[in-house]
Formats: sequence, C-alpha cells, structure tokens
Amino acid sequence: MRLMTKVMPVFIIVLVILISNTVGAMGQQQQQPLPQSQQQPPIQTQQQSYSFITKWGILGYGQGQFNQPSAIALDSKGNLYVTEERNNRVQVFDGNGKFITTWGTKGKGDSQFNKPHGIVVDSAGNVYVADNNGRIEKFSSDGKFITTWGSMGTAPGQFKHIHGDTVDSAGNVYVTDYLNGNVQKFDSNGKLLLRFGQNGTADGQFMLPWGIVIDSKGNIFVADSGNNRIQKFDSNGKFITIWGTTGSGDGQLKSPGSIALDSAGNMYIDDIRNYRIQKFDSNGQFITKWGTQGVGDDQFQHLHGIAVNSAGTVVYVSDIVNNNIQKFGLK
Repeated sequence: MRLMTKVMPVFIIVLVILISNTVGAMGQQQQQPLPQSQQQPPIQTQQQSYSFITKWGILGYGQGQFNQPSAIALDSKGNLYVTEERNNRVQVFDGNGKFITTWGTKGKGDSQFNKPHGIVVDSAGNVYVADNNGRIEKFSSDGKFITTWGSMGTAPGQFKHIHGDTVDSAGNVYVTDYLNGNVQKFDSNGKLLLRFGQNGTADGQFMLPWGIVIDSKGNIFVADSGNNRIQKFDSNGKFITIWGTTGSGDGQLKSPGSIALDSAGNMYIDDIRNYRIQKFDSNGQFITKWGTQGVGDDQFQHLHGIAVNSAGTVVYVSDIVNNNIQKFGLK
C-alpha cells in the first residue's frame, strides 16, 4: 500500500507530461501551412484613381464649341482631334483645350461629312475619319484631303453605319459597322484585307459593335455594345476570349462604347448607361472606375469618345449631351 501511494503521484506527473506533449504536437501540425497547390490564390487589387483636371466646350458652332462631339483621338504630339456629328467637322486642340484648327462641312464631297463618328490618327500623323456617307476619309494632320474609300451597303468594303475605327502599327485601318455587325480591315489606301463577324449573341458575333482597338501583339478588341461585353480576337479575326456581363457592379457593363488602350495594354471603356469610365488590365481584370450621371465635373450624360496617352496617366472623354471634353489625370 505504501508502494502504491509513492508510485501514483509519479504516474500522474508522467501522464500529464505525455498529454501536454501530444496536444502541443497536434497544435503545431494544425498551424503548418497547406501545400501551395491547396492554397487559395490571393485576391489582387490595384489601387488607382483618376481626378478631374479640366474641361472645355459648350453647345455652339464657333471655335472650341461643340454640337455632339462624338469621337476623339490623340496624335503623337498630344493634340486632340474631335469629330462633331451635328457640326459635321473635325476640330483640333492641344492637350489643354487650346484651339488649333478645324476642317469639314456637311455634304458628300471630299472633306465633307454626314455625321462623322470615328476618328483615329496613325503614327505618321494621317487622320482617318469614319463618315456616315458610308466611307472612310483620310487626311493629313492639318486637314488636307488625301483619299477616301467605301460606300453604303452590306457587301465587303461597304458600310451601313460606321461606329469606330483604329489603326495598327503597320498602318492598317480597322472599322466596326454598327448595323452590319462586323469588323473590316483595310490597308492605308483602302484595300480590303479582312472581314469577320455577323449579327448575333454567340462568341465572335456582335450586336451593335462600337469601339475597337489593337494591342502591340496585333490582337483585336471590340466593344460589343448590344451584348454588354468585350470580345478579343487574334490578328486574323479568330475569336480568343470574352469578358463583361450586364450590370452596374465593378467589371460589369451597360452599353460599352468607345475604348482606348495605353502602352501597357490596359483598356479604358466608355460605360455609357452606367455614366462612368472603367479601366481593365490586358486580361480583363477590373482596375478602377470613375464618373456619375450629371452635368458637373467628373459627371456624364452620354459618353461617346475616349482617348488615353501612352503612359495611361491622362484620359480624355467626350460627352455628346453635355457638349464638352473632360480631361482626367492619374493621381
């Protein structure tokens, strides 16, 4: 009995130590990180914001005034070219809104327009205007007429309602047709090189295609306005991917219109019926947004054109209802 009395405390102490070590070991096992293959990828966010810098324009017909400024484009010097649907002309400004020159009148002849919509400037300074006389008109940087091509219709090389145009690094011109539901590619003199797309909702089909841009790899991005999405194609018009759904949340779209790219491949989109600009990376991941409905600074009534400098630090936007151009800068 005395032996049992002496042994029992020792046994209890040993038992406590064993239990303590076991619990500690289990705790260490639970705290070990999961293998990398089993971990959830971290959520990546990019903190960016753009602030209002300046704006110019009111309804009118004089220099620096607008009647439905539709498309805008930057040249290599930072000058901004603006088409006006109702004034049927092009106006050119420096980057701060100082008037430089203008050209165009209403009509069907050379240097005349019928509700010009798209505009783009190539690396040599040539200006291509999408004119809803069913044609593209090409000008020098100071507005001298060079050539034209296209006619009204549905056949290859014809247009029903041109909405957007852009150029690639080789000087080829790409045009979206809002009503024919297709994209056409031409060389700089108007020779048809490629045609793809038709009206519809499937991959590679369009419902009111609007903005178009080409990245440094030759990939083609089209704002499929009626389907509330962006479609990406290779240089031969083969469908690659798609992003965007209908809505007002981050990354969602309601009538995406004009689009622009910076040198990093980031995309800037006129999200028309959400009254805002959205910015995405080259994979379609949402980065930031700005704008609300209204007539004040940083507000929009009907976004129509967008242009961005190469670095992505300055963004210009045209509004055909507020009849102005707004300039924003990356904070």
